[in-house]
Amino acid sequence: MAACAALLRSSVGIIEAVYGRSAVELAYEYRKLSEVLCNTGEMRDALHYAHVAREIFKQIYSHQHEAVADLDLLTNQIQQVLSM
Repeated sequence: MAACAALLRSSVGIIEAVYGRSAVELAYEYRKLSEVLCNTGEMRDALHYAHVAREIFKQIYSHQHEAVADLDLLTNQIQQVLSM
């Protein structure tokens, strides 16, 4: 799983270079990275990338979009784990 996170971090850099910092493709990659980091126990990094992905999705779609709602749920779950 750690190898997957490393590959996703590389992928994020490539996608950002190709599509830009506010691209929906980047938001989806950040969401995947956040989920993988959550599964590896890297909760603070997972929370960071979930917030970044959420903000991009909100700018492109709206706060009512399914991707934003999914990330709201994920960030709430991560915050609960971090507060334990």
